[in-house]
Amino acid sequence: MVLVLQDLAKAHTIIQEFFAILGPDLKQVTGSADKIDQQTDQVKDQVRQLEQFPRDVFQEQYKTNWITKFEGFNSNIGNIDMAVNSLIDQTFSE
Repeated sequence: MVLVLQDLAKAHTIIQEFFAILGPDLKQVTGSADKIDQQTDQVKDQVRQLEQFPRDVFQEQYKTNWITKFEGFNSNIGNIDMAVNSLIDQTFSE
């Protein structure tokens, strides 16, 4: 149970940070509102993936399934992070 709660706390922090970054200020600075909205939608999709875990996440027998699911979340969030960084880099290098 502790592992799942720690992972959910990490996910919450990551999601908060993304939504703070992917706001109207970034849209205005980059002029890429559509691309920012796409990244925001991808973050929301990752949240849905965690929310829709098909088992009782707190049962020991599903621990491995949860670990795999959360590793996928981290990997996908890393890809989103790289895409956002690339978008920001492109904006300021032009």
